[in-house]
Amino acid sequence: PPTAFQPDEQYGPLRELLEAAASNKASARGTAGAAAELASMGPMYQRAATDGELLEEGVEQLLDLLRPTPDACFADLGSGRAEALMHVAARGVYRGCFGIELVEARHALAQRTLTAAIEAGTLLSAVRLVRGDLAE
Repeated sequence: PPTAFQPDEQYGPLRELLEAAASNKASARGTAGAAAELASMGPMYQRAATDGELLEEGVEQLLDLLRPTPDACFADLGSGRAEALMHVAARGVYRGCFGIELVEARHALAQRTLTAAIEAGTLLSAVRLVRGDLAE
């Protein structure tokens, strides 16, 4: 049987930062704001903008499979809170990590968390976040 995922303690500071961002009051307001914003956009956007996420274990598995080199560039379309990108950026030096998010509330939370991660020195690669609509 596969062994259970054991988070690397080296990434504990980033993990704590991401957990704190996801659980704070601004995040709760952001979730309500996201629902209201999506409701105003119409059914296509409501279906497309689900808040699925690649967890830390999934990032580890992805990086193990891809074995990226320093010239790798990661893109997350529908990046939400950008947790996956920040986990990637904390694990290696890559050309860059790019995220695009439709929902303003999620994008704003991701920007705040990214600023805190940069200030804490937890990222090895650059992360760029953009608010935008992939359909445009």
